[in-house]
Amino acid sequence: MVELDFKRRDYPIVFILFVAGYMGAIFLDYHFNWLTMLTAGIVSLIILYGFSNLKLFFQPLSSPKLRILLKYALLMFVMQLVVIVCISIIYPQGLTSVNNVPLNPNNAPLNVNASGIDYPLIERIWIIFTIMVSIVGEEVGMASVSVPLIHLLSQTKLKKFAWPIVNIMGCILFGSLHMPHYHFNLIYPLIVGITRYPMTASWRPANTLRSSIYIHWLADSVLIIGTLI
Repeated sequence: MVELDFKRRDYPIVFILFVAGYMGAIFLDYHFNWLTMLTAGIVSLIILYGFSNLKLFFQPLSSPKLRILLKYALLMFVMQLVVIVCISIIYPQGLTSVNNVPLNPNNAPLNVNASGIDYPLIERIWIIFTIMVSIVGEEVGMASVSVPLIHLLSQTKLKKFAWPIVNIMGCILFGSLHMPHYHFNLIYPLIVGITRYPMTASWRPANTLRSSIYIHWLADSVLIIGTLI
């Protein structure tokens, strides 16, 4: 996946599409915003790598690679726990600002307690679907920016550090992008950014975006399951 060459002159276009997809996710109505990052990411990958290579980014995880998924998912949860514990010790009031947290990544109401309205089960299932699709969009969007950059750095003197450098940059970007969702409460984007690291790191041994998509779904499983309650 990372070894694939791409149309380097078109790489700047990816950043424009990434920003457009992100702005759509932020400002469009929740009936539509769950599709913008996915659309921008897919178009970016097609522009850079061609439609015929698109499937290489979504190869199935073979049985041996499922252990990779479990390894990085466990690492993510451990990192999340460590970060939360550290924050609760250093700045305990930072984790109590629940009112600053949005209902979900799509700003859509999920349940009776959150919205005061008892939504039908079929509508809650639809909301779950949009959340899961938006998660795929976040992963594809991040890959459209990160994978080409890893490829470029791998051809320089920094090739040994290409993955961690791009991963750390991606963590900062990913956390920053979540700030509007959390009403610019810095604590939650910090947690999101730090725990992003295992997701991107899983691309290297798995050689597919499916690894981070599945891990991301697991990370938001409480939110997804809570929608049905």
